[in-house]
Amino acid sequence: MSNSWFQFKQFRVEQGDSAMKVCTDACIQGAWTARHLQSSPHPERILDIGAGTGLLGLMLAQQTTSIIHAVELDPASARQGMVNFGSSPWATRLWLAEGDIRTFKFEDRYDFIISNPRSSGKT
Repeated sequence: MSNSWFQFKQFRVEQGDSAMKVCTDACIQGAWTARHLQSSPHPERILDIGAGTGLLGLMLAQQTTSIIHAVELDPASARQGMVNFGSSPWATRLWLAEGDIRTFKFEDRYDFIISNPRSSGKT
């Protein structure tokens, strides 16, 4: 049985209620993307599609000064992601909404979009 949380150096990801748990692939993707963004012009606004626990948004917030918006379809995962965003040191730059990205109404434009392609196995 996995832990209900995953501790990083600067933040903790609660994941007990989320369908999307912290995994090696997501950690590698987040670290690689954060490194890439450090060597290119920093995006002002980032969109995280299918945020799950908010892991990717948190990893990018840790390494950039970007405003990060996230959308998550699964209600339990969205609630978990909101908690993780709210308890992070970067809470003022993070926002997560529950909804379907295909019908979500955006008020902003984004300079960078990230999504973890990993599937929870549910259809």
